[in-house]
Amino acid sequence: MKMRIGAIVFALLASAAVSAHADPTVVFTPCTTTPCQTTSNVSGLSGTVTYPGTISDSGGDVTVSTTTSYGFNQGSSPYGETNWLSLATIPNDQNITFTFTQPVDYVGFFWGSPDNSNWVSLYDGSTQIGAYVGGPSAEGDGSPIGIQAGYVDFSASAGEEITSIELLNAGSFWFETDNLSYQEAPVSSTPTPEPGSFLLLGSGLVGLAGMLRRKAVLHG
Repeated sequence: MKMRIGAIVFALLASAAVSAHADPTVVFTPCTTTPCQTTSNVSGLSGTVTYPGTISDSGGDVTVSTTTSYGFNQGSSPYGETNWLSLATIPNDQNITFTFTQPVDYVGFFWGSPDNSNWVSLYDGSTQIGAYVGGPSAEGDGSPIGIQAGYVDFSASAGEEITSIELLNAGSFWFETDNLSYQEAPVSSTPTPEPGSFLLLGSGLVGLAGMLRRKAVLHG
């Protein structure tokens, strides 16, 4: 019986530690005036990645990988940028993934041409926590990403982290981008359960107390 009760307590505690996934918050600032906002306005940045003919990371905490390829200064200059990262068109469908040595709670970049073939995916480890495509807000579907050039900010939900971001061009338009900035997440030793998790734990403990009380009566 002791082993059974121990297993129940362990299961309740494990359930309380698991919180529901919430998509990152997205803020897109389209270019409506000149000069346009092409860099992040978030304070306390850990680093910014720029593309002066190569990939330069001011924070030193980003590694880059690709399953296809990427280039520089191809396509159209995104709102007057001198140097930018380019993901090519069909049939190449190029992609690039930025992986953070230290998980971040914010990442943003200047999106020079948010076309509906341009995809952005955010990951926490191997789990995709957000996927976004350029352009569809012009169709009136409420998407936060428009068709105009602009700076896009992604902020992780409470208790979540972003470990990598993938940019993918999967169609007939270019994906031009610059100034990818990030802010490392504060190190936390233990996750904070959501209110619903506390309710679940409390209900389980009440039930466990009832079981123990009945056992005491039967053996009294």
